[in-house]
Amino acid sequence: METGIRRSSWGRRLFALVLVFVLAVGGVFLYRRQAAKKAASSKVTKYSTSTVRRGNLRIAITGSGTTQAYQSKPVVAGTTGTLKTILVQEGNQVKAGQPLFIVDNDQAGLNVQQAKSDLQTAEDKLTDMVNPKSDVRTGISGNVAKVYVPQGGQVAAGDVIALLSNDNVNVALTQAQLDLKTQEDKLKDIQTAVGGGGQDVEALKLKVTQAQLNLQARQADQSKLAVTATDAGRVTQVNVTVGDDVTAGQVILNTVDDRTILFNVGIPETQLKYLAMGQSAAVYFFSRGETVNGTVTAIATDAAAGKVATYQVTITLTNPGWIRSGMTGTGTINGLLTNTDGTSTAVVLSGSGTAAYNSKDDVKAAIAGKVASLAVGVDSQVAAGQAVATLTSDSLNLALQQAQNDLGIANSNLASATSSDQVQQQLVKVDQARLTLQSRQTDVDNLKVRAAVAGKVENLYVKAGDQLGANALVASVRPSNPDPVAETSDITAQRLKVEQAKLNVKNRTDELDNLVVKSPIDGVFTNPLVIEGDSVGTNTKLATVVNYNRVLVTITVDELDVVKAAIGQKAAVSIDALPDKTFDAVITSIATEGTPNQGVSTFKVTLEVSKPIGLRGGMSAQVDIAIAEHDNVLLVPAEAVVGKGNQRSVRVMNSDGTVEIRPVSVGLTGESDVEITKGLSEGETVVTGTTNGSGNRNQTGGLNMFNPNRIGGGAVPGGR
Repeated sequence: METGIRRSSWGRRLFALVLVFVLAVGGVFLYRRQAAKKAASSKVTKYSTSTVRRGNLRIAITGSGTTQAYQSKPVVAGTTGTLKTILVQEGNQVKAGQPLFIVDNDQAGLNVQQAKSDLQTAEDKLTDMVNPKSDVRTGISGNVAKVYVPQGGQVAAGDVIALLSNDNVNVALTQAQLDLKTQEDKLKDIQTAVGGGGQDVEALKLKVTQAQLNLQARQADQSKLAVTATDAGRVTQVNVTVGDDVTAGQVILNTVDDRTILFNVGIPETQLKYLAMGQSAAVYFFSRGETVNGTVTAIATDAAAGKVATYQVTITLTNPGWIRSGMTGTGTINGLLTNTDGTSTAVVLSGSGTAAYNSKDDVKAAIAGKVASLAVGVDSQVAAGQAVATLTSDSLNLALQQAQNDLGIANSNLASATSSDQVQQQLVKVDQARLTLQSRQTDVDNLKVRAAVAGKVENLYVKAGDQLGANALVASVRPSNPDPVAETSDITAQRLKVEQAKLNVKNRTDELDNLVVKSPIDGVFTNPLVIEGDSVGTNTKLATVVNYNRVLVTITVDELDVVKAAIGQKAAVSIDALPDKTFDAVITSIATEGTPNQGVSTFKVTLEVSKPIGLRGGMSAQVDIAIAEHDNVLLVPAEAVVGKGNQRSVRVMNSDGTVEIRPVSVGLTGESDVEITKGLSEGETVVTGTTNGSGNRNQTGGLNMFNPNRIGGGAVPGGR
């Protein structure tokens, strides 16, 4: 019995020990399971989020620059002399044309008097040439036999006023008739014996040729007064205004051909085998995020300098309207290699580069003159050879008239020239005899003193019985209706002399007027460079007049922002020296060509300040150009939006903690916020980044940009 009892007690002990062991093992198992769950939960991805809210979003371009006057003109002396008086003080407001300086030069007045005297002499001579003289004079000597018209009487042209008698005149007439008959008979004999001959007129022909060449040169100069564009393109700047005096070679305006863009990329030597003219290509422009198709039009024959041999390849593009010279981008070329077995290997070649205009042209004046008209303005399209401006030049006109006159005289001399052979020599003698006879006949006719013009005999200076010599004054007649006189080369030449004398009077008068130096524009008188008593010469700079009624500010804008700017856009300008004031401004010009700097081009943007009261040149200015501003729109942080173009999406945190990828449409994009126009509602929660179990934040690792349905390496709950 005792033995049985001990066995039963031992069994119970053994059972208890087994039970304790089982419970211990189970506790360890449960503990490890809970620890494993806790460790696993600590590695679950956590999200940083933001709430979709409403607010205002503003996009602006900012920059700094300095103020400058729109217009500044130097005050220069127009003639030489001694500065006598300064009429204004530095800082005074002056008006255009207001006297500023007085220069002393006694010779200027004397020069004007002499020029006027020379002009009067030239005009009197021209009057004598184009209008018949009113004096009636004898053509030959003789005694007054009879006076036919009393003083105060009316005469017609050709009427005989007095008759002279001279026996020697009749005898000389008879002798001249005999001499002419003798010379004509001798001419017939020589012509029969010799038969004629030629004349050496080479010297006269040479004079005609020289006169023709001179006339052609003057006509060529006249044609140069029309300023024409060399190449087709768009006018970017007009450098003159109507009335300006320009010199030969001066740039009238600038043009660029921006319809076609040349984009140059460097291709390594090893890839040249894939290149060929005419291959299709494309250029992606960073500033626009757009691609423009083109064609390979040039491949350099020489490598560019550098460690790696590269060759410049030109891609020609048709400008869609927004490409500017200096914009950067990446060019891709669809290369192709034909293998020896007839197959082809296609390869895409790429390289970075810079855009350039197809051509730029400085349209220059070919000759000096004054701008009479401008046919184009800024942004006008011009064709090659198109007239863009017209010049005038009084000196060229006078030179052309003189050349025409010289040619007429040379032709006349050639036509009247005679040959040097025997026949022509005798012809000269016949002509001389005929001229002598005509002279004797004229002498006989001159015995009748006639009125040259119709009119009234105002003075009668002779009476019957008076003995008169040749060219003696008989009477004076006041012409009642002078007959027009045919234009001759002498008259034309005299007209030129009158015009030259008038021009000289004008120049001398201008010199006299220039003794009073006037303001070229409205503005402020600044920077006087002379004092009273100084000697000055023509074009000596005396001072400067600056017009601050219009003030400009120029800032530098990079290529990513310049495409957002436009002429006429409004802006706000703040001046460091005037912290309590803000000035309105407007963009007046945008540079057509950028300046590359470390892979990014910058462009000059000029603004005009409205109502620039209190502004001066050189003030530091800050410019704010509002590009766009949307009020009361849906906004999310910029890091919440991924993708580009029309492929934009965000991660939305649902109320149950799941995350879904949702496509959205965006509007304005700022530095920190993005406008959502479609796809989200106010108050929704969006994911802006993720954190791992250790608490490290990862803004980009959560969303797979190539597969938006995956976040990190696993599937997104609720993803689409």
